[in-house]
Amino acid sequence: ISVLDLPNRLEDMERAEYYDLRAIVLELTYKILWSLQDFLGQVDRLILRLGGKVPRPQHLAKTEEGAMPQTMDLAIREALDKYQGFKDLRLTSSKIVNKEGRLVSPTIDNWIKDYVHFLGAGAHGSLERAKYLSQNPNALALQGADRESLRYLFISYDDNLKVHIDTAENLVRISESKPLQEEAQNMVKSPEEFLADLQKQLEALGKSLLSAEILLSEAGGQVLKLRDILWQALGFGDKDKAISCLKVLVEKKALDAMLREDNRFRNILKRFVGVRYGYSVEQSLDQIRDQAIWRRLFLEMLLEDKLALGSTAPLAAFYLTNIIPGDSPLVYLDENQNQLRWRGLQVNRNQLVWSEEVM
Repeated sequence: ISVLDLPNRLEDMERAEYYDLRAIVLELTYKILWSLQDFLGQVDRLILRLGGKVPRPQHLAKTEEGAMPQTMDLAIREALDKYQGFKDLRLTSSKIVNKEGRLVSPTIDNWIKDYVHFLGAGAHGSLERAKYLSQNPNALALQGADRESLRYLFISYDDNLKVHIDTAENLVRISESKPLQEEAQNMVKSPEEFLADLQKQLEALGKSLLSAEILLSEAGGQVLKLRDILWQALGFGDKDKAISCLKVLVEKKALDAMLREDNRFRNILKRFVGVRYGYSVEQSLDQIRDQAIWRRLFLEMLLEDKLALGSTAPLAAFYLTNIIPGDSPLVYLDENQNQLRWRGLQVNRNQLVWSEEVM
């Protein structure tokens, strides 16, 4: 809003008639707005309009070396140690309820306190994070980008992993770290170096996943109920748990049956195909008998579209594809670009077929 419009807007405040709004606005102007006069402008006019005396000019100090940058790739604990004001930045839009039952600002510090209070002190893994995100009232109230920032906050806090932190806007945004230097290095790696790095990434992915024992215990020992757990993990945007469910479904050779029988997954897959390839292809999807094409479409939709894994989606698909020897490959290694890519699909007479099989 305009600086000069502040008094009028405060008149809309509940029980405004019981307060001296002029005194409140003047106090806010002297203590907060005057220091921002260089940027806001018209603050001096507001003071005069309210009958106050314009103070001596005040200017914000220039950014000093070592001040918190607007974007950075750091682990959360490192950012907390390095920048004094980082813990007080707002992470989400709405206030949260603390352990005393009071509404507090949704700062990084208050979210971490709520997380530790809910789960207890000590190390937390992906299972505990999933429990917090699916059961804590403060976390359940979040949607979209706020929920994603919170998830990456706790992943980094627990595992001391680098994340991308953007403080440029009113709310901090935390996402997967993709340093430009690392991307540039990947472009010039030799095939041998790339394959060695790929092996490390696959091993790291395997270690980050929940064990089959934990998931089957949650499913009451019934593989069929893994479908419900996967559906719930998608709803919460829990990437680790969703991929873990896929891994167990592949190991139990239950993924193809799920795609044939579960209408929840079939319907979202059809919508994905309709948007990507057109309505006529969507309508003829049920005629496809090659289960590898179903798996290829489903994993692309789930990993890229629903879980937003981006460039790491083919890596996850490669990991899942190679669990059982002899499974049809869904991704391939582009040796020219040192990159994993989805195996090509093409429309032929309103049907999806492998690109190399089009006659």
